[in-house]
Parts: sequence; C-alpha cells; structure tokens
Amino acid sequence: MAIATYERTLVADQTPWDRFIAGDATAMTQRQIAGWELFDGQSLCGRCHVPPLFSDNRFYNLGLRPAAEDIGHMLVTDNSRDYGRFKVPSLRNLGLRPALMHVGWVTDAHDAIAFYNSNADAANGIANRHQQFHEDQSGIPTATPGVTVPYSNLSLASGNERAQENVADFLANALTDPRVATETFPFDRPTLGSERRHNMSSALAFMSYNIGGADWQSSRAEAIASVINSSLADLVALQEAGATPLQQLQPLLNSSYALADVGSNGMPLLYNSQKLHLLQSGSSAPGDMLFCTAERFINYALFQDKQSGSLFLIFNTHFCAPQATELPSGYSAAEVNLQHAGALANFVAKIGASWQVPAVVAGDLNATENSATMEYLLGTGQIDGNPTPAPLADSWSQAQGSNHSGVDWLLYLANGQQLLGAQRLINSTTEAASDHFPMTAALIFNSQGNSSDDTDADGVPDDEDAFPFNPAEWLDTDNDGIGNNGDSDDDNDGVTDNEDAFPLNAAEWLDTDNDGIGNNGDSDDDNDGVTDNEDAFPLNAAEWLDTDNDGIGNNGDSDDDNDGVTDNEDAFPLNAAEWLDTDNDGIGNNGDSDDDNDGVPDATDAFPLDPSRSQAASSTGGSDASSSGGAFSPWLLLLSLIATGRRRLE
Repeated sequence: MAIATYERTLVADQTPWDRFIAGDATAMTQRQIAGWELFDGQSLCGRCHVPPLFSDNRFYNLGLRPAAEDIGHMLVTDNSRDYGRFKVPSLRNLGLRPALMHVGWVTDAHDAIAFYNSNADAANGIANRHQQFHEDQSGIPTATPGVTVPYSNLSLASGNERAQENVADFLANALTDPRVATETFPFDRPTLGSERRHNMSSALAFMSYNIGGADWQSSRAEAIASVINSSLADLVALQEAGATPLQQLQPLLNSSYALADVGSNGMPLLYNSQKLHLLQSGSSAPGDMLFCTAERFINYALFQDKQSGSLFLIFNTHFCAPQATELPSGYSAAEVNLQHAGALANFVAKIGASWQVPAVVAGDLNATENSATMEYLLGTGQIDGNPTPAPLADSWSQAQGSNHSGVDWLLYLANGQQLLGAQRLINSTTEAASDHFPMTAALIFNSQGNSSDDTDADGVPDDEDAFPFNPAEWLDTDNDGIGNNGDSDDDNDGVTDNEDAFPLNAAEWLDTDNDGIGNNGDSDDDNDGVTDNEDAFPLNAAEWLDTDNDGIGNNGDSDDDNDGVTDNEDAFPLNAAEWLDTDNDGIGNNGDSDDDNDGVPDATDAFPLDPSRSQAASSTGGSDASSSGGAFSPWLLLLSLIATGRRRLE
C-alpha cells in the first residue's frame, strides 16, 4: 500500500496543457494553442496519442526500420500480426527527452513531425524512413489491416513551417510539467545506491575454437570439453560445431556455460551465465556472404558483465577454405574471402552503430596475417590495427603438407577496452589432422565504453532505465523481466492493460465512478453517496438497496418487498409483512389490533375495516351485536328508562 500511495503522487499533471484544459486560457501561448488545435484536429495526431495520457496504449508498426530488425511485440505474443509493432508512448514531458522513437533516431519534436510528414525534405535524413504501412516495402506488415495513416492530411508539409513550429512548440513545451523539469517534489527522489553506475572494470577471457566438425569423432568430445573447461573462458565462439558435435559436447562442459540463441549454423556461442547476462543475439541474413559448400553467416550477441555493468558485442564467423571444392564457381579463394571480409565489416558496423560499445570478432577466417583479406579488415577502421593475437599455430603444415600460418582469429575493436594477454592452446589429443587449435585472449572493458548516459538512446537515462540496453523498453512496473511496452499486464495484477484503469498499479484495476480513486481504495465505488459496506449495489450508482434480496435494486423493482403488492399500491413497500393501513395510523393491518381505529378491537368488530360501524344489522332495521335471543336491545333500554321515570314522578 505504501508503494501504491507513493506511485499516486508521481502524476505529471501540472503542464500548461492541463491548466489550459482546466480553464486557464493564459496557460499556453498562442503558438501552443494553435499547435494543440492542429494536433487534436486536422493532423490526426490525437488518434493514437489520445489525451490526457497522450497514448492509446496500443501497438503499431510505424516502419521506422525493416521489421526483420524490429520484431517488436511479436516477441511477446508470438502473433505474426504483432510483427514490428511497438507501444504508443505518452508524449508528456517529451521536451525533456534527448531522443525519440524506440531506437532513438529522432532527436526532437521537429524531427518527429518530419518523420510523419510524407512531403518533408528528404535531406533531413529522416523523411521517407516510414513505409506508410505497405506490405511490399522492406517487409513491413500492415499495422492495421485496411487502415493507413493519412499523411496527406497532416497539414505540416514543407512550405507550412509555421504549422510545424506550432505543433513542435506544443509538444516540446506545453506537455512538460515544470516539477519534472526542475526535479522538485514529488519528482525529486534521490538516486538509490543500487541505481548508480559503478565505474568498475573486470577482465574477461575469450576463446575462438574451430572444433573440426567436418571430421568429427565422438571420441574427441571429452578432450575438447576439457580444454574449454580448463581455459576458464567466459565466452567461447565455436566453429564447425554442428548439431551432433554440440549435442555430444554440451553435457561435458561446466554447468555455468549457457548457449546463446544464434541459430543452428554451426557457430554457437557459449557464455558463462554466472558472469555474463545475454541481452540480444542474432545472425546476418542469408546471402550476405557468398555460398561455400554451405551457407555462411555472421552470428552476434550483446552481453553485459554482471560485475562491472559493462557491455560488449561479440561476432563469430567462418570464411571459406581455400580449396577449390569449397569455392563457388567462378571465384578465387582471395575473391571469396574479400567478399566475406566486406560482409563482416559491414555487419559489424551495422550492429555496432546501434550500441556504440566494445566489440570482439572471433572466427576461422581462413586468412593469414599478411593476406589481402586481413589487410582489408584491418584497414576498414572497424577492427583495430593491432589484432589479437598473432596466428594460432603453424600446424597447418603438419596437417596439409604445406607451410601456412594460423588462420583463426580473435580481433577486437579499439573502443574502451585493452588487451591483457593472448595465447594459443595446443593439445594434439583434441584434434584431427587440421589447423584447428583453440585461441584465447583476455580483454578488459571500460564499464561505459563509448556509450553515453543513455546507452540505448531511448530518451531515458540509464540510471532510470530498467532496460538500459534495449531502446524499445525502459520501464518494468511489475519487475517480471518484461518491459511495459511488451507486457500486456504491466502491473501483473491479472487484468490486461487495455482493461485496467490503473495499468501501473497492482493494487487497483477498476474505477467505477471515474473519480481517479481505484475501487479497492474507494469507500464509495459508484459515488452514489452510500458507502460500499452499506450499498447492496456498490458498483451501480442507480441502486443501493434491495429490500427483498431478489437481485433487483429497489429503484428498478416494482415490488420492493416481494409481498405480491406493487409498491404504488403498498402502504409499506419495504415491509413484506404489511401492505395495508386502513386507519392510516402507521401500523399495518396485520399488526394492528383495531384496523379501522373505531375503538372496537378487530376480534369483536363485525366491520374491522369500517370505522362507521362495528355491529351486524337486525330484522327491525337496527343493529345487533349478534342474532341470538339473549342479545342486548336498545328498545328495551328505552322502555326501562321511561318506566323508571314514571315511578319517580308518583
């Protein structure tokens, strides 16, 4: 409850727009008012960024990048319709964010407008990145079948810069809560010790190892596992490790080794799960590298050192061997390896651009130190000019009968790291006749590398970002490891966000009377003036009483007490034991001993409901209490009185 109470204070609802909507006509400038009118009107921005949160909390594919690079919500739902979709963020305090969109490509409100503006000048580097939701453009699926965003109606095209400026001013300034901007109460909490970035460093051991799967023998598995285990390598990049070798090898490895999911292409990545946290992994696309006997790929993974917090990328690949039987028709070995080197350099640059962190390149490059392939790689600027280490071994000559230097490599990008040492491990018991010997190197990473305080450039500083390495996520309200953008139940209260009135508060999910207080904490859920513990219908403002417990509230029940007499004919509509009050004395006939209030009890009243009479009529036209001979007669009384008077006169 304490956490929920604290969370309720963190509502940035004192923006100029909030004050303007509340009736303060001076809260926004004229430019901001014009921008608001465009935002909420002709531009259609408000269709997705719905006030007051400025988000409809739904998921859309904007085509910011090809869907193959932005799988999005499908990672959570496994539904192809969610391919490339991301959650609409709130625009509140947008002006305080250093970057926008889920990959941080857009730097401010002006660029965001340009992104959505189909007629914007292409020179801005952002325009036309959107795919307008067409199926045939870069694999971007339709966001909503049959619906396209009407970009032509934005009224923000080039030539109408004033409109663009007005909307940008509204977004950047009118939606900013000054308390957030100045970090004043309640947005002034201190940074917790656990949240601070620690400038720590730690050495990590890497291994690149072609285990010779082409001539695999099961007897080699135990010896190879022994080499890997004894090396204490934190990350092992294997080549020629197909399904069978890997299946036989894994049970023999230390239990701390986990397998990164990089596909089944014979180049798995093993990592020490006690020291490293896997953040992302993947592979290059088929066809990026020339086909050699089998498809060639470049695998990669992004890791975080659990001790230091530093993060780094590792790439693993296997170039073609120089034998003619390996090469595609019409290509020389040098041509193929140069093409592979180009593909590697491009892929490293592409993935590295998203993270700007240290990187290691491992692999069997089938290229010697002085080859054109290595000269190309070391000249691209992507891989450091002083690779680690020198060739693996000179065992090629022993295996093939010719003099070759080693061809297996561990290269590193000079980006916040340094080489501590490297060595080759030669153990003939592990090898068939080949050039394959394990290569190890120890590297030390700067905890921040080349990254900024917002590593993933999602606009949320790392010390406030639950997912500092994932630009698509920054908040995890329920700490379930799934970011809010990809979580259908952010607070894990069992109610999906689109049905939850308080999606970030696990203690609340319903607000029947829309008073901003959740039902669990509201003493009068339907705000009908009757507290819930006295209200027969606490969620129905039109009802609060059900006298006969028939499930129909009294306001809608024609017979409240269910006595068979409708309320408009019932003198006691809430009392099932009474319905008639003949003498209107407030006591129902069933409980009244004198219904007509004539002074004669009902038990002796011949007419208990008629106050004008109480005795039955006689044969002479008078009234008798009874028809028997001994009954009282008024005539006899009269004669008796006359006789008595006469005697007194005599």
